[in-house]
Amino acid sequence: MIQINLLPPEHRKRQKQTPIGVFILIILGTIFVVIMIFGYFLLEQEIANKNSKLKNAKEENAILNSNLKEIQKLEEEIQKAKKRQKTIISIAKSKIFWSTKLYEFASIIREGNHNVWLESLEVDEKKFKAKCWSKGLSEANVARFRRDILNHRSFFSIFEKMEDYKDLKPKEIQYDPADEEEKENLTFTLVLKLKPKPKTPQTTKKKK
Repeated sequence: MIQINLLPPEHRKRQKQTPIGVFILIILGTIFVVIMIFGYFLLEQEIANKNSKLKNAKEENAILNSNLKEIQKLEEEIQKAKKRQKTIISIAKSKIFWSTKLYEFASIIREGNHNVWLESLEVDEKKFKAKCWSKGLSEANVARFRRDILNHRSFFSIFEKMEDYKDLKPKEIQYDPADEEEKENLTFTLVLKLKPKPKTPQTTKKKK
């Protein structure tokens, strides 16, 4: 059905029109939203790039730290090797026949029936250091072993004194299950201090 408005224009109802300001606000709002979305994705991309660079930097830093630790380890090993080399030279220059002394020390362990075993041995220009362990928890075997060393004139002749041990402690040794040996043992470190080298007398030149 077609409706025709026959009223004069001045009596007709005016249709509501959207003000121009509202259109401008809508356009500006749309532009703002687009800018915000675009800025968000730009920042997201920047964050991703920064994270990638940070990850690469951390990996490079880890490699550098690893290389630095390896260098420090090698330097420490070189210093230890130089120290051992110096010790060997010092021992070689000394007038002590270490082969004889080591044989005498082994004889004390073997023939003394102390139930003492040698674990490791260190010798330098100042001391003789032996890490040992004794079967069972009786300290009497250790005391007898130390006494026999002190009483062995030939072996102990190059030493100034025997230091007190401070690390005597029990240690479990794994034996064969069929073996009835005692599993509890005592470990200790034997330290013998070498006598100082005699000073070479200095000769004074006579004045003419």
